[in-house]
Amino acid sequence: MKIHISRQPALPFSVKFNVSKMVLKVLFLTVAILLTLSGTLMYSRLNGNYFPQTTLYYLFLLFCLASVFLWARHLSNRSVILSGLLSIYLLVHAVLSDTSASEYIKDIVFPFFCCLFFCSEVIEKKKTDYLLSTFSDLVCVFAGISLFCWIFGSLLDVLPGRSAGTYYWAKENFKTYHYYYLYFENPIQATQLGSNCIPRNTGIYMEAPGYSSVLSTAFLIELTARKPKNQYKIILLILTLLSTQSTKAFIFLLETAVFFVYFRINNYRHKQTKIFLFISIFVAAVLGAGAIVYMLMVDKSETGSFAIRMDDIQATLKTFAEHPVFGSGYNNTDPIIEKMQYFGRYEGVSMGILVILAEGGLYLFVFYLVSYILFYQRMKKNGMKKEALLIGMILFTDLLISNIEFSARYILITSLGYAYGMQRIIKR
Repeated sequence: MKIHISRQPALPFSVKFNVSKMVLKVLFLTVAILLTLSGTLMYSRLNGNYFPQTTLYYLFLLFCLASVFLWARHLSNRSVILSGLLSIYLLVHAVLSDTSASEYIKDIVFPFFCCLFFCSEVIEKKKTDYLLSTFSDLVCVFAGISLFCWIFGSLLDVLPGRSAGTYYWAKENFKTYHYYYLYFENPIQATQLGSNCIPRNTGIYMEAPGYSSVLSTAFLIELTARKPKNQYKIILLILTLLSTQSTKAFIFLLETAVFFVYFRINNYRHKQTKIFLFISIFVAAVLGAGAIVYMLMVDKSETGSFAIRMDDIQATLKTFAEHPVFGSGYNNTDPIIEKMQYFGRYEGVSMGILVILAEGGLYLFVFYLVSYILFYQRMKKNGMKKEALLIGMILFTDLLISNIEFSARYILITSLGYAYGMQRIIKR
């Protein structure tokens, strides 16, 4: 007599995988949203302060840290070692430089620890492409909304729902207009073309350069990390970058165009053809760069921004010369202000790399530099030298033009460079 034992069917593996993938997608999407919202949002400056910027920033860091424990089944030794060693490196700088240790830990050590730990686990679990694609897709959604509102609202004035509001900046109130709080117009950011003012596409941000930085990150991801490339998303990001009318956006696009044309020409076999094309692209690049510099000088000279930038350069370089190793100290701006010619106007240095040199010295500069060197070496071994060069060129330009060295986005990018570059160096 045979006894048949009925068994409940096991849960299919595909169902388990889909549930896990869904949780991961929600977590990465939340990280991407918080990262996008941690910039210079118009929301955070509106009268009423809907989204406190500092709160969003630390919420992003805490969620990065917490999300690792939610989706990673076990923690990697490499993640612990990498985040621990680099945090110790930064702590040494906090002790040896003239700065408030508690402030340094809160603003630099803790953010880097969270991002390093998060990025290490993402790379260790081979989820890098998934994270990058989630961020890029989110930015493309923002880009599509802002481009639509800019064309049909700001330019053609046929889009209903335009409402007025005010925001607070530099101890003054300014007027802004928005479409359902999904897109903002900032009148003081408009481009003056003769007697006409052309509104800039600033999206949900206060200023065009800040929006350009976010767009350029997604643009780099689409060009270098996404396989296969989505031409529609690339075109959308290019058009949105152009609509910001930001000098930074024009420089990014010019650098990218010259970069791809250079490597395309380099593949030609005929020497004379290559020489002719190289000369042509060089002349075009010089003319394009000259036009951008001219536009920049005219625009900045009218607002006084050009003189302020020159003042920033001379003051920060003198401070760096006096404190070359550890800098003047994080947020210790007195040595910088003393060397400025425009007294009483200090609201922060406008160029990130100068802040690193002046306040952090060579010690902190090396920290940022090594991240890219490790990233470049790893990319080169994987046959992606061109992509690594393009990424480095755009990121350096962004850091040179803007004060973004301690922003959530740049800290995450630097952490990704370390995590990716040192994966093969640190043993399991």
